[in-house]
Amino acid sequence: MWNRQELKQQAKQIMKRSYWKMFLVSLVATILMGILSRVDNHGGFHFTQNIQTYIDGFYNVNEVTHEGVSFVSGILGGIFPFNIAMHLSIISIISIIVVIASILYNIFISNPIECGECHFYIENTDHEDTDFMTLFSAFKQGYMNIAKILVIRDIKIFLWSLLFVIPGVIKSYQYRMLPYILAENPDITTQDAFDRSKQLTDGQKLDIFVLDLSFIGWYFLGSILFGIGLYFVYPYFKSTNALLYLYLSDQYRENSYYHY
Repeated sequence: MWNRQELKQQAKQIMKRSYWKMFLVSLVATILMGILSRVDNHGGFHFTQNIQTYIDGFYNVNEVTHEGVSFVSGILGGIFPFNIAMHLSIISIISIIVVIASILYNIFISNPIECGECHFYIENTDHEDTDFMTLFSAFKQGYMNIAKILVIRDIKIFLWSLLFVIPGVIKSYQYRMLPYILAENPDITTQDAFDRSKQLTDGQKLDIFVLDLSFIGWYFLGSILFGIGLYFVYPYFKSTNALLYLYLSDQYRENSYYHY
């Protein structure tokens, strides 16, 4: 059984030899994925939150605009109904375009970057000279397969989150290892990827949740300086999770739960 203190201690040892490269990789990943999506993602929550934001924002824009139309129409006696309707249509169209563009960016840029970042941290556990460009490895091999599987993950978590949130949290932990699995197996089938993540996290979800909670103090300290410190904490979190993935993979490989 893995021990979170031991994993975190190993992560600290890794940081001693390559911290600044880890910091740079995570900083670039954060910028490319979107700053708000990094707190975190623990398996897809950024997509769920973004979708809800898009929906709320779209209806708020239309509600406010509709109220504006009624107010202006009441004062002006409907003198400029055509112009107001046209402005409303333009705002609605722009809102829809922004939503679609954001979702496409998440699917085709953010998710592959997430996978590439996981790939970097897997490699970095054993190799001090891990290439920075590993961050973009998902764009070189299995790109469409990675994008497809991770968006399916996001959709599943979003749908499960509609059931009073908690099922979505459980699913996010069940799918926690997907980007790591895809980093090592970019051409894996969708079913095999989800089955493998389920096997790796079976009976482990509560322990992984406790592992996440153990970083709260670090995140609190990191948030003191307007959140800037979070960038310095994130390599610690990602390195620990990569070590957890490798441990679970080795454990299940030895027990013949699955075969690569």
